[in-house]
Amino acid sequence: MSRFRLPVVLEAALELMTSRRLTDDKVNEAVGYAEEACRQATSWEAAGAGAAEAATLRRGAASRIAPALDTLQQQLGAGASTAAQSAATRLLQAACPLLLACLVLVPECGASSMAGLGLMQCSIRYLMTASPMLLDVERGAAASGHLASTIGDRLHQQLLLAVLCLRSPAVSAAAAAESAPPGQLAAWLAAAVEALRWLESSSARAQARQPTLALMTACHVLAKAVAWAPHAAAAGAQPALAQRLLQICQSHAGVLAVALALPPERRPDHCSWDSAGDLFGLLMSFDGLLPDEALQSYLRTADGSSVAAAVANTAQLVQLAALNDLPPGLAEGKHGALVGSAATALGRLCLMLGSRQVERQRLASKQRRRIASQLWPVLSQLPQLLQLVCGSEEQLGPVQHSIALQLLSAANGYSVLLLRLWRDELTQDSSSRQQLASLAADWADVAAWCDASSGALQCLPLVQQVHSIDASEVGPSNFAKMALELARIAAATLLAATYEAADGGTAAAGAAHCTAVWQLHSRLARLVHLAAAGNSPLVQLGDQATAESLLYVLSKCMAAAVQLQSAGAPLAPHAAAGGNDAQADPSVRTLQALGTAHAAALHACEAQTCLLQPGNLLSASVLYGLAAAVGRGPTVVGLDPALHHSFAQLWSKVERLEEHRHPVWLKVLHAAQQGPCLAACLASLAAIWMPLQVRQARVKRCLALFAK
Repeated sequence: MSRFRLPVVLEAALELMTSRRLTDDKVNEAVGYAEEACRQATSWEAAGAGAAEAATLRRGAASRIAPALDTLQQQLGAGASTAAQSAATRLLQAACPLLLACLVLVPECGASSMAGLGLMQCSIRYLMTASPMLLDVERGAAASGHLASTIGDRLHQQLLLAVLCLRSPAVSAAAAAESAPPGQLAAWLAAAVEALRWLESSSARAQARQPTLALMTACHVLAKAVAWAPHAAAAGAQPALAQRLLQICQSHAGVLAVALALPPERRPDHCSWDSAGDLFGLLMSFDGLLPDEALQSYLRTADGSSVAAAVANTAQLVQLAALNDLPPGLAEGKHGALVGSAATALGRLCLMLGSRQVERQRLASKQRRRIASQLWPVLSQLPQLLQLVCGSEEQLGPVQHSIALQLLSAANGYSVLLLRLWRDELTQDSSSRQQLASLAADWADVAAWCDASSGALQCLPLVQQVHSIDASEVGPSNFAKMALELARIAAATLLAATYEAADGGTAAAGAAHCTAVWQLHSRLARLVHLAAAGNSPLVQLGDQATAESLLYVLSKCMAAAVQLQSAGAPLAPHAAAGGNDAQADPSVRTLQALGTAHAAALHACEAQTCLLQPGNLLSASVLYGLAAAVGRGPTVVGLDPALHHSFAQLWSKVERLEEHRHPVWLKVLHAAQQGPCLAACLASLAAIWMPLQVRQARVKRCLALFAK
């Protein structure tokens, strides 16, 4: 049969399908011709040919097939013989590949738009009326011991036919309404989803891969096509259908997250970035096929493990899509769109979970950590994400501005969920120190949180550009607040981890983790200078809450760096500050550079706001950060009179804190022993130095007595 050219095969299939008198042999022949026509059409190449195929379609393929389909469906009714019903079933099954072949050829061979519209309407009616019944027949045959894999092939063909119909450019809203009522299309989609779920639970589960891809594509097209919007809304209005679609989406996301991380030559054929694009587009359909109510229902009924997997898998796909190089298998020019849709789909899920406390409470600590461990890298990649979706233009156009706002909204979703998970963890841990590091299981997690905060802070200049286009948008300002809040938690986690580490535990942090501390401090210091110069309206040093956040994070980072170095962690080397200090080891040079940057940031802050404004507890943190900068910074910083004056003022304020002054005294004494400049500063301030020496002597006597 394959020796015949496509026009002959196509015409023969049409003739046999519309014949009124068919024997078993003719039925077999009709099925064979239909399958061959589909095979040739899907691999057909226009090489100067096409006239014969176009002529076949122009002669009214749709008008010839439609009556035959009606007759065949009538033969399946009551009263027909078993043989007639069997023949009608087989011919109806063969109609799917035949219609698929005809629709594939419409744009390829130059057939008229009317021929395409007629075929589309005929195909849609076939799907709505015949295909659910045929799927039931296939499932019944499989349940009786017949080959279950055939239902996968039938379902795949039906879904491919649906994709071609929904994508048809000739379809208007009126034509779509005429082709099928919205409720009827929703019923067909529900039948296809049920068939796919049955297939996944059968012995032929591997046969569900191709139908799953086709279902994702069909649903994505349905959700996007304006002409089919009422049909998508009708499907989305069925809670059971929408929830099952979400379950299939999340299952497919898990498969893609594993497969797309493999080298291209090792990936399964059914896993591609085009398939991931269809998945993301479907998950973004807020108002159509998958409304918010469907997502809420999914989160309400899924267990904690499934919810954590849904967020983690989607976040992993965002990370893979955001690689600097074009993902293999992705068409040029689609990279930014893919990243934008992936990030938005993840943001929607995070925002929804972040706003639902009951669902989050079902998450175990391990599941919360799994989510956080995948969201941290996404936030650290946020600068690359914004660059990909916005392009390299200095001025954002309307399209880039809209995409940037969409991505910032998604990033707010990531931040909200991370902060809520952190607070959820607090309620389950009574240890005050462990609370701060609860989401961070090890030093790699601590570094990842710092990197995530640094990535968010690095985006603020571009966020400011987005904000300048339309100041009424709340997304940029919300993002700035979230970035500072993330930095606060990251700094608290970092410092808590350094103090919690047992003997040698901090030294295991490694240079990469210390680099994360350096980067976070550097981002904050740069932001302070931008704000002080008036170049960052989203961050105002005159705002007390903003100034406190900046001072808090800077101080915690400085204190953590000192603690890491004291415990033997190999701080990453940086340029020396100059003078004799250049001969110091890399860790000392790093602390000197941090001390210089810290002092400069404090000067910039003080030019805009008084360092004494922060609350009492924050004053203790700022004091210790200043002590670390003076003690570990270069000589020019350690002998700065302005810093000495600020130190004395902060000290007098902390002195009044009955609960917190003793820990601060001990920290300052320890810093003075490590830093000669700080000791000189304290010695010059007699009102501070003398009481400290008295207290230190008392502590030594107590320790000596305890030793006896």
